[in-house]
Amino acid sequence: MENIEKTQSHWYVLQIMSGQENRAFKLIQNRREQDVRDGIDDGVDDIKIPVDKVVVVQTNAKGVKKSVTKERKRYPGYILIQARIYREDGQLNSEVWDMLKNTQGVIGFVGGDRPVRLSPSDVAEMMRIEEENETAKPKVMFSVGETVSIKNGAFQGFNAVVEAIDVERARLKVSVNIFGRATAVDLGTDEVEKVS
Repeated sequence: MENIEKTQSHWYVLQIMSGQENRAFKLIQNRREQDVRDGIDDGVDDIKIPVDKVVVVQTNAKGVKKSVTKERKRYPGYILIQARIYREDGQLNSEVWDMLKNTQGVIGFVGGDRPVRLSPSDVAEMMRIEEENETAKPKVMFSVGETVSIKNGAFQGFNAVVEAIDVERARLKVSVNIFGRATAVDLGTDEVEKVS
């Protein structure tokens, strides 16, 4: 790969097998690092997995709350790559193309055999959102121990007590009293309302 022409680098989207984003990222990253050590230009300039940092409030059985920051992939099944896929004559650079397509977990490029370049404004918007969300903390509308009314579904009209809150997924674990027994139910925050 030493003869890869120094054409202009662009951002593209690689489609990855579900759950294999981190693995494909590491394989490409390791390949890049090895090529740099060997003095080879592999045509890949950067690679990113856009993530949002989300604060999740977890409550244990004793009612102790703990905030945990988690990373959530913004585009599951996809990674962004900055590479020189095309030569100056507009033809695909087969060495770069083959190296990326033959990476374990990679399905292909968005655009198929003619990968679609991301515009600079698209890339800037993706990165801006990433930075903006790093400091954003979601608001919790409900608290553990609070009584709520279920608005729809099989338990519509029942009152329930909030047992746990998953802010990241906007879900509540509530306890509903049915026939004298407490039953745990997982509901979306939009499926309940505060009891006034």
